[in-house]
Amino acid sequence: MVTYGLTAIGLCLMLGLCTRLAALGGVAFMTFVILTQFPWPTVYPPAPAPVGHALLVNKDWIEMVALWLMVAMPVGRWGGLDFFLNHWIGRPIREYFEQRV
Repeated sequence: MVTYGLTAIGLCLMLGLCTRLAALGGVAFMTFVILTQFPWPTVYPPAPAPVGHALLVNKDWIEMVALWLMVAMPVGRWGGLDFFLNHWIGRPIREYFEQRV
């Protein structure tokens, strides 16, 4: 299930389909990664050099912050499949409900 979930999150982020929802799923996954692999200084074996040696701000933390920014910003409004879905489906639905009110 983890493999399928990560594949779905990655494909959605690359295609721009349900971008904010996929980024939120990525945030949840990165939160679990950080909580289960917390880089305590006394943990053996020590983390390899590319991971970094800071107690809190490592590559996993940076990835999670980047995904939080994707959740907070309107990233699907500028490109990707979310852009087309918004214009083909979202706009007619909004116009329909605006006419009824």
